[in-house]
Amino acid sequence: MMRKLKIQYQRKNIRFAILRKLLKIDWKIKMYLKVINIKNFRKIKDAKCVFNPGLNLIVGPNDSGKSAVVDAIRFVLRQVVDDYSRISIDDFNDKEIEISIDIIFSFDDCKASKQIEESALFAEYLSFTADNKPELKIWYNIKSNEKDIKFPEFKVGPTKNVAVDMDVRCRENLKIVYLRPLRDAGNELKAKQGSRISKILSNHNDIKTAEAQLIELLEKFRDDSEEFFENGKGKQITDEIKRLVNVFDEQSILQNKKIKFGPTEKLDSLRTLEKIALYYHNMPHPGLGTLNMIFIAAELLHLSIQKTPKLILVEEIEAHLHPQRQLKIIKALQDESKKGIQMILTTHSPNLASVIDIFRLNICNEGKFYSLAQGNTELTTKDYSYLGRFLDVTKANLFFTRGVLLVEGPTEQLLIPEFAKFLGYDLTDYGISVICTYNLGFDHFVNTFKRKKSPFNQIPIAVLTDADRKNQQKIIDYENKLKNE
Repeated sequence: MMRKLKIQYQRKNIRFAILRKLLKIDWKIKMYLKVINIKNFRKIKDAKCVFNPGLNLIVGPNDSGKSAVVDAIRFVLRQVVDDYSRISIDDFNDKEIEISIDIIFSFDDCKASKQIEESALFAEYLSFTADNKPELKIWYNIKSNEKDIKFPEFKVGPTKNVAVDMDVRCRENLKIVYLRPLRDAGNELKAKQGSRISKILSNHNDIKTAEAQLIELLEKFRDDSEEFFENGKGKQITDEIKRLVNVFDEQSILQNKKIKFGPTEKLDSLRTLEKIALYYHNMPHPGLGTLNMIFIAAELLHLSIQKTPKLILVEEIEAHLHPQRQLKIIKALQDESKKGIQMILTTHSPNLASVIDIFRLNICNEGKFYSLAQGNTELTTKDYSYLGRFLDVTKANLFFTRGVLLVEGPTEQLLIPEFAKFLGYDLTDYGISVICTYNLGFDHFVNTFKRKKSPFNQIPIAVLTDADRKNQQKIIDYENKLKNE
């Protein structure tokens, strides 16, 4: 039965590929990573991560699983820049069980934004949903044998049982951009052999169409440099070298050997581009934050001309940036993501979590992944609107905590931690945040953690209200509502 299904799937893909070629379909769609299911990878036992087409921000305390999600993506899809990091034996949560990472790419119509040309590179590997929408499903598995790991399996298909191998050249097109947390932006921006800047520029259409012009510049440099050493101010240097060589080599004059200064490398555009750096000409010693911004801008330039998928992973996007610059860059990235680039970022900054659209947030906690996108929580349209207006940097601490205590006003926010210390409990040591709502609008915050389906929230939340008479009926109504739930 399975063999029959596999043959049918292969035939369907072949028919689709032939049809595409015959009709010369020009797809105007964008491809984005929609879902990744991770099992037995590091501290993640079993997690389903759902992403938006544009910007996604993963937040959470240290050791919550943020980096594990990012690494799972890059290990499967691999990076544009060569990186030899691979899954190791230490990445297994349980060495007796295989690591399973399943990825689903979805294809959305781009009529609402700038049309993005897709070349249907993966057409022969697509499967289809019940409503006939195309998907690319990837099944990645790797097993261990106590001391080492076996070669990973990378398959594509509608189900794991009928999945097939993907052509190596086709898989190359899945590579994504990854910026590590401790990135050396200064080194990446330098002019050197194999530099990142030269690779980004060499793939740009404007450079490809101007390759002949670059070669002309090289040839002119070669001719000018040779002229400088033969007839210009460098002639004395050449003459002295000739004199010494003639002394050393008695055949030099007889055989009319000519010696000259000049470039000997093959004239091509890539070698020219390797001499180019990216920098502020009026800032000789820029800081790490400035270099980080330039580096991100260069990578976005690369993604703007990459066919598919336009996906960038950035760990600790706030690295080396002061708070005001963090706000500026996250707002700019939200705008850039609307041009068809999917961004999956991690952060420890409540500053960033406070300004991004709430539905773009994803909370990691104890190896679990909680998307705040619509349909995943009890957040209503009114809640999203409220949090968008009133969620500031202090309230955004609730996304990085291991326990939340919601209070009405600043007095409680100041006194409760002190009361706890008097009783022998330092709330900071327990990772508990006291969040002031400045009113009785607790629902807006509580609904952030109330899930419609598994995984359900494991972060303890408490609500502490005043005993004001004018609020007594509201408090009673709220308590009754909680009891009914």
